[in-house]
Amino acid sequence: MLDLPPGVETIERLRPGAKALIVHEGKILLVKEKLVRNGKEMVIFDFPGGGIEPGESLQEAVVREVFEEIGLQIRPDRIVGAWDFVIDNSQDIRKGVQIICIAFECSIEGTIQTDFSGNPAEEDIFDVVWMTPEEILASNPQVCEYPGMLEAVRSVQRT
Repeated sequence: MLDLPPGVETIERLRPGAKALIVHEGKILLVKEKLVRNGKEMVIFDFPGGGIEPGESLQEAVVREVFEEIGLQIRPDRIVGAWDFVIDNSQDIRKGVQIICIAFECSIEGTIQTDFSGNPAEEDIFDVVWMTPEEILASNPQVCEYPGMLEAVRSVQRT
């Protein structure tokens, strides 16, 4: 059973998502995002990506989400991992949402210029950083909060 955040009593629904481990010159792109967890504002590092829309393929979702969040055109090359976790529901903190992430190793197509202005979800993504797989693994758990994230980075590291 997954750990539930403080105050969450049940899991109300599932939310599938696609994440991108964008690799360029031996480094992986991470986004920096401000968010509120358990009533506390914090800055997290994460892989770009997000929710899959009904009827959308995993590959279509990761391409769309990365473009919306940071303005990069990518190509998903292969699946490198999966993880899940529970967040509280903003409408009712007692009911959680289980987030299920499928991660792709991705390549950049086009220029490497980020743009944070087109995010329809209005996430507070404000910067990107490039880290080697070794730097990401050494930062655990700051970056890789869930075990499947570590495995995805290790999978990219082996290529």
